[in-house]
Parts: sequence; structure tokens; C-alpha cells
Amino acid sequence: VIVVALLLLTAVASTQAVQAADWDISRSHRAAIKELMKEMGTYEIISNSVEKGLIRVAKDDAKKAANMRKLASTLNEEKLDENLIPLYAFYYSKKEAKGMTEFFRSEPGQIMMKSAREKAKGNKKAKLKLTPEQELEVRKFFNSDAGRAFSRNRKFIKQELKYRIGILTTRLMHEYIYPR
Repeated sequence: VIVVALLLLTAVASTQAVQAADWDISRSHRAAIKELMKEMGTYEIISNSVEKGLIRVAKDDAKKAANMRKLASTLNEEKLDENLIPLYAFYYSKKEAKGMTEFFRSEPGQIMMKSAREKAKGNKKAKLKLTPEQELEVRKFFNSDAGRAFSRNRKFIKQELKYRIGILTTRLMHEYIYPR
């Protein structure tokens, strides 16, 4: 019970901090975060997750599932940006975001992201296939400030993303399925 209460308090505190931080994000920091999210495939991953959630609601009704797919297609970058940029900016400085973006644009970074996307799609057998040189680049990244920030904060961002995906899914359902 105490653990659940602490988790709820942490979620509320981080959400409030992220909302408060939204006003303090410079244009260049926003741009760095947006580039990072594009490079990491965040938009694609979130859209797919929301679509899966909406289709799960439809269960075995093919017509309802088709409507849910249409509904998920209304989720665009602009809607995601207003929710995600403050979140990422709270956890990553502009310099860290640029360092991560640079790494994820590299060949080893691309391989890591491809493996992560495969795992996100449910392919549990997806494995990293890196050359010794690429493994060295990966180690170098994770020993950098950007890599340490990525390692330190990704579990918090993942928790917050699950929470926000749930909210986005619910909002879309109420906006399009149960309009007021």
C-alpha cells in the first residue's frame, strides 16, 4: 500500500513539475527535444500504442475497430508535442537532447532503436547485432553526460508516457465516441 501511494505521489509530482516547466522551455530547447523524439521514433511508438489501446477497446467488433483506427489517425505531432515536449524537456537539457540525437543518428544508435521498436511491437527475440566497434561507440555514449541522462531518466519517462498514453486514449474516445 505504501509503495502504491509513493508511486502515485511521484506520478502527480512529476506531472505537476512537467506542467510548470512548460513555460520555461526555450525555442531552441523545444527544437532539440523535437529532433530527439523524431530520431527515437517517439511519434510512431506513441501513435501505435494509442491505436492498440483503442482497438483493444473495440475487441471483436470489426466496425468499431475500423472506427478506432480512424480515431487514432487524428493524433498528430502537434497534439503529441504539447504533451511530450514538456515531459522530455523536464528530464533532458538541450545539450543532453542534442547528444542523444547525435547518437541515435549514428549507425549503432539506429541499430539500438530498431531493436527497441521490434521489442515494442512484441518481438521478444529482437536482438542487438553490433560489431565490436559499434559496441565501443555505444559504451562511449552511455559514459557521456547525454548517455547517463538517458539511462537515469528513461524509466521515469516510460512511466509518464504510459500514463499520458492512457489519458490521450481516453480523451480521444470521449471526444469522438462520446461527444458532449
